[in-house]
Amino acid sequence: MPSPALLWLAAGLIIIALEILVPGFVIFWFGLGAVITSICVFAGVPSDGTFPWIIFLCSSLLFLLLWHLYFKKHFGKSFTEDSRDPTLKNLRGIAKTAIEPHRSGEVELFSVYHSLKIWQAESEESIPEGSEIEVLESRGIKLLVKKINGGK
Repeated sequence: MPSPALLWLAAGLIIIALEILVPGFVIFWFGLGAVITSICVFAGVPSDGTFPWIIFLCSSLLFLLLWHLYFKKHFGKSFTEDSRDPTLKNLRGIAKTAIEPHRSGEVELFSVYHSLKIWQAESEESIPEGSEIEVLESRGIKLLVKKINGGK
């Protein structure tokens, strides 16, 4: 049977790898907590009972707290900028559903872009279904759009 340190390390690496599938950059910190627990168990911390679980939870929550209170402010801006795709700007399409401020809807672009024709969209103005729209920018997987004057 593998040592407890190797089990914690394997669990940590699996959790870190799962971050690819789960958006939000949250479970990464729990994977890092498992890696820290693995190091502590390898260094001689008793591996039976609840002590490794306490190390895991405390280190994971500490990393998560540090991320949200400190590191996200300094590094989060570069992540946000990377999610914007300037090549989508000025593309046109039709609102498939009504779009209201603070409530997203769907738009269909006139041409396929990034293998997609239908996108989730947000707007700072009310856009009725069937109106012609123009893309102002992309925000990750959502588009920020405006109604084109002369449309429906």
